[in-house]
Amino acid sequence: MYKRLLTTIFLLALCTAGLARTRVDLFRADIPVEAEGKKLKAGDARRALAQVLVRITGQSTIMTRADVQQALQRASRLVFRFRFYQRDHDTQPPETRVEVGFDPEGVRALVRRLSLPWWGAERPELLWVAVLDQTTARSLINTEIFPPLDEGMQTARERGLPLTLPLLDLDDQRTLSPVELWGGFTDSLGSARKRYGSDGWLLLRLENRGPVWKARWELSLPDERPPLLTQWDDIGTDPEALLAQGVDHASAWLAQRLAFTLSEQTQGLVDIQVEQLHGLPDWLRLEQWLQQQPWSEHVELLRMHQGKARIRLHITTAWPMVRQALLRSGLLQLETADATPEAERWIWAAP
Repeated sequence: MYKRLLTTIFLLALCTAGLARTRVDLFRADIPVEAEGKKLKAGDARRALAQVLVRITGQSTIMTRADVQQALQRASRLVFRFRFYQRDHDTQPPETRVEVGFDPEGVRALVRRLSLPWWGAERPELLWVAVLDQTTARSLINTEIFPPLDEGMQTARERGLPLTLPLLDLDDQRTLSPVELWGGFTDSLGSARKRYGSDGWLLLRLENRGPVWKARWELSLPDERPPLLTQWDDIGTDPEALLAQGVDHASAWLAQRLAFTLSEQTQGLVDIQVEQLHGLPDWLRLEQWLQQQPWSEHVELLRMHQGKARIRLHITTAWPMVRQALLRSGLLQLETADATPEAERWIWAAP
């Protein structure tokens, strides 16, 4: 007999609506190339697919795996479009780059075959607030004031980590005190991230002493249940490499907590009940969302009556991971929780 979960706090945590997420393109890579051409070179296809796999998994360390390196040798088979272009810089000549789009179903099959983590396209957006401590003063910085931040922003784009830098206008200057932020007083970041519509913040405290740069990082997603918070330190002599390393660490840490691992085999069949559906349009919207999920092998509508639907899911990951995805979808709320999914009641909550 299954033990029913009655703890009120637990239920409230599960029923909390998901965060307002930013959707990123998982299957498009953008890389520099030596020269523009009519065909995509095999080596460029491999580099592009490597960027896509790191973005999907959130883990740059997967490139050390032998099976991943072997799969990259067949990257050209997954390419369905590419476009060469030139990006202007302050310095000349312009940089030649290629944008490569990969077949989503083919990439998904590859990730499943390799049993890699999958960090979905709906990702939390972070307000990146940076404070620079130099010999004379501490000040808020952005890319205009401190260009090396561009390297961190480029890494964020490659990782699919939505970052927003503050404008540092009068409102920010009134709200954000570099002295308080340096001292670890982060209450002001709560109102600042709401102003920018961000889900959390990434705080950087950067210190320069001669040839050495020291970075102290803090990442917070206060609306997650439970809230997510981590801190770490980096040190180096190259500020651009230091910032890229910190953003890469932030992406990897979030992926470890928000991603799930796909399996090549179906993990099981799960029946769920969804109530308060307002006719066929709601069901079609829910069905489309379910079919688009990487953990969804097949979706069956077993029955529907008076706004109540019984749905069978063929899933390729563990049920707790699917449950978390449902909670974060913004489409459903968990009305009653139970130790078995068949006894739980989900409520249609889409706007």
